[in-house]
Amino acid sequence: VSVRDGVVEYLGSEIGQEPADKLFTVYRSPATIAKINELMPGVPLTNDHVSLDTEVTNPVGSVLSSAIIDFIDSDTVAHLALRNRIKISDSISGALRTGKRQLSLGYLGKLVPHDRCDFEQIDLLPHHLAVVLAGRCGSACSFIDKMPEGVNTMLKKRKTVEGLHKAFMDAEGQPNLQQIVEIAQQLPEALKAVPMDKL
Repeated sequence: VSVRDGVVEYLGSEIGQEPADKLFTVYRSPATIAKINELMPGVPLTNDHVSLDTEVTNPVGSVLSSAIIDFIDSDTVAHLALRNRIKISDSISGALRTGKRQLSLGYLGKLVPHDRCDFEQIDLLPHHLAVVLAGRCGSACSFIDKMPEGVNTMLKKRKTVEGLHKAFMDAEGQPNLQQIVEIAQQLPEALKAVPMDKL
């Protein structure tokens, strides 16, 4: 998960406002985040933030795809976020294993006055997606360690097929005709024992 809508806080120095040490509340609308969803594929992954003034020269990966997901958080008035599939290089995998896992989007945009927050961000243009120790979005925006839907089922099926495959092989991995004949002879009786709805 790379970025969410809702309220975020920035120091004045980060957004060109005075006083520089004041925390300003900045709102991102669901529509603003939804607009950048289609711009995310191809955005380079970086190890920490880089300058927005130039193109990324040493990416450590890139965003392959992006999707809008529900992200409900009453504290930050958040409703949605972007979930990405990311290709990573070997150079960043070590940092991920040691706990540097949060993500922070580097982008260009505009600030306009807002009626409930200090400002609203609009017209965001993604520049890079940084791997950081602690991002503004918090742990909600980070790499997620979970097996994609369907992969676990696929792995189970593969193991079943491998098990069946081994049942027809001898110790050297060659087809065992005797074993195949024995299994084929037992098949009619085995099928009789299977209930129709399972068959």
